[in-house]
Amino acid sequence: MAEIQGEMVNEQVIEKVQKFMRDGCGCALGAKSGPCSGQFLETDVLFNLNNCFELSNDKLDLVILANIQAFTHRESSGTK
Repeated sequence: MAEIQGEMVNEQVIEKVQKFMRDGCGCALGAKSGPCSGQFLETDVLFNLNNCFELSNDKLDLVILANIQAFTHRESSGTK
């Protein structure tokens, strides 16, 4: 029963991602003042989402932190 509920939650999340990719969030922060969702391919987003479904919470936290660090601009990398 829990597995069926988990699958339903995953399907709902996938539907939300597909809606976001289609409609965007309403911003104009993408290329040529377009929606931000236009910066990504839906197949890539869904592939990464499916990978995240397979991770434990601890490992998912590490992935999120690594992505935040990767996209945070720092002038002096590697110094304290």
